[in-house]
Amino acid sequence: MATLFAWQLRRGVEPGGLLFFGVALGLAAWYGRELGSRVTLETRRLRLQRPLAADAVVEFRQLAGVSEEGRFGQSILLHYHPLAADGRIEL
Repeated sequence: MATLFAWQLRRGVEPGGLLFFGVALGLAAWYGRELGSRVTLETRRLRLQRPLAADAVVEFRQLAGVSEEGRFGQSILLHYHPLAADGRIEL
């Protein structure tokens, strides 16, 4: 999609075309980052590994609920409580 907007900008630069090109480029970068994400199931926790970001770790004792969401793209939704600085669960 970003390629098509870039092709359109060859004919002349318009503010609307430039805006849509920027939005399409941002969405392509976001989808690429999500595509490179991996979830790892370990003994006592789940780990989300994303490119160019720190790992997100959720221990099983933090989980309040888990559900499947989405119509077209199925995803897992985790409801969890964050950990305090001393390692206890914040309710």
